[in-house]
Amino acid sequence: MLTCRKLKLKGIMPPKDFNCKQCGGCCLRLGFEIQITENDICRWEKQGREDILDRIDIYFFKSLVVGDAWFHPRTTKEVDRCPWLKRPQNKKYICTIQNTKPEACKEFPKSKGHAEEYNCPGFKKSH
Repeated sequence: MLTCRKLKLKGIMPPKDFNCKQCGGCCLRLGFEIQITENDICRWEKQGREDILDRIDIYFFKSLVVGDAWFHPRTTKEVDRCPWLKRPQNKKYICTIQNTKPEACKEFPKSKGHAEEYNCPGFKKSH
């Protein structure tokens, strides 16, 4: 078990003019590029979320404990998309770990340019 420290982060929110369309694009494209933070790992340990912890590779970086996501729990091979993203009967995508998703996911996108890099429509106005 990790000795958890309270690490302070800058604002974990996308820009104010961003409106998620639940297209799943960020999760489909970013799923294998997610950096897991020490805060994420500590939160999941406290919540008893072995299902999530089994899918990350935890290591030390400088003085921090961090992790890479996402891996198959039995084969330990990296998966090509987020395993927590679901699309029930051709509806909008949903995150099945929305209330405890990684900080990197909560921060997406960091800017309009970041969103455009992943073809995210969240800055486009709905008619």
